Amino acid sequence: WAIGTGRTATPEQAQAYTETMLRITQQTAYTGLFICVIFALAVRLLFRGRIVLPEAFVFSLYVFGQCFLAQTLLIAPWFMIVDRIDLLLYLNFLPYPVIAGYAAVRMFGRPFTTLIKVSLSLLAGYLAFGVVVGGGVVFYVLTRFP
Repeated sequence: WAIGTGRTATPEQAQAYTETMLRITQQTAYTGLFICVIFALAVRLLFRGRIVLPEAFVFSLYVFGQCFLAQTLLIAPWFMIVDRIDLLLYLNFLPYPVIAGYAAVRMFGRPFTTLIKVSLSLLAGYLAFGVVVGGGVVFYVLTRFP
């Protein structure tokens, strides 16, 4: 589990980790909301002076709502056609930078710097989610199944 320790998970730990991650991935509304909150905070931080925190939350909810709609209408049919999970995962994340970038440019102008800032905001949301959830699950598994 720790880098450089040479320790691997026991079968019980691997099973618990897999089951817990599966349960988390099935909670898309909660995971999306968590990432949405971090995205809003990052947008507020990076677009200081042009947006206040409540506006950042509204903007974030708008972007994520449009992304969920796009996933439902555009990507869900691909699950019936494509049988490669890696391609489906990439298609699943495609609406986020496209919709967030378009909405941010329309709201803030200055396309180049806006696209960089909104991309960093999305990245911050996903990284925070990965650290909190990934670290939390590993902590849970290690303490519950020593």
